[in-house]
Amino acid sequence: SRCHGKDVPPSGERIWSDLEGELVQLFQERDSLPLSISRQNGNIEVRTKFKGDTMVTIAEAKMVKHHPDDFREFLENFNEAFPK
Repeated sequence: SRCHGKDVPPSGERIWSDLEGELVQLFQERDSLPLSISRQNGNIEVRTKFKGDTMVTIAEAKMVKHHPDDFREFLENFNEAFPK
């Protein structure tokens, strides 16, 4: 397989597969991870998990100037406006 336009050796494929699996699992459990930092009424959240001696941190910033409804029409027509 290829990554960033380069061939990935079989051992690299296993590493990518393992990392992808860990990432998927991490995002599935993110809401259950302890909240390390919460600022600006929850608009910035940092959650931390330790795996052995390794610390993994997920940060999320949610503050937006415009309500998502402002983009509804654009997003609903995105595929027609920007075909592949």
